[in-house]
Amino acid sequence: MSEHDPGTIHEFARRVLGENVRVIEALSADDVARFVSRVDAARQRNAHVYLAGNGGSAATASHMTCDLMKAAGAKGQPAVKAMCLSDCVPAITAIANDENFSEIFSRQLAVHGVAGDVLIAVSGSGRSPNILQALKVARGLGLETLGLLGMGGGEALGLCDVAVVADSTDYEIIENAHMAVAHLMSARLRDHAESADAAISPGFLTAALHDSVDAPK
Repeated sequence: MSEHDPGTIHEFARRVLGENVRVIEALSADDVARFVSRVDAARQRNAHVYLAGNGGSAATASHMTCDLMKAAGAKGQPAVKAMCLSDCVPAITAIANDENFSEIFSRQLAVHGVAGDVLIAVSGSGRSPNILQALKVARGLGLETLGLLGMGGGEALGLCDVAVVADSTDYEIIENAHMAVAHLMSARLRDHAESADAAISPGFLTAALHDSVDAPK
């Protein structure tokens, strides 16, 4: 049987999809609820939310920024003032070229961030020097620090006020779990803004996961 045989691909798909489901369902509902509540509170107090990541996590941070500004809003309610620190190529290349790549996020935060704002650090490993430096600077400025992490959280875990950690060592699966959280957050923030009802609780994640993610048959 060749590697391109439909049967082989089917078994590979079953295995990978099954692992994605396992990791997503293993996410801590309590941590996700706290994570989303912090972002919702930032919106309500008109604070800025900064996001940063490298590689695939940079794409996740950029996607989340779009969703927080657009998809998480409701008519008559303020959107999240989100800004992705991974998006400004001129600033990133200037800082990396003239100073150090480890400063590409922290230098931007030093200009824009003020006490009461929020930093969301997206990192599969939790060990990227520029993410760690951004978290340290954010804490020094009085920002709340949130993390979407994997691989046990790395050093970043100890620098986050709240972190959601995907139980995997596979970057692709970790990134999929992070996007699941991102989309759940946008949907919940939008619903919460529209209804302004009960506080965000851990139960919303558990219900959403079981309603929208089914293990492959």
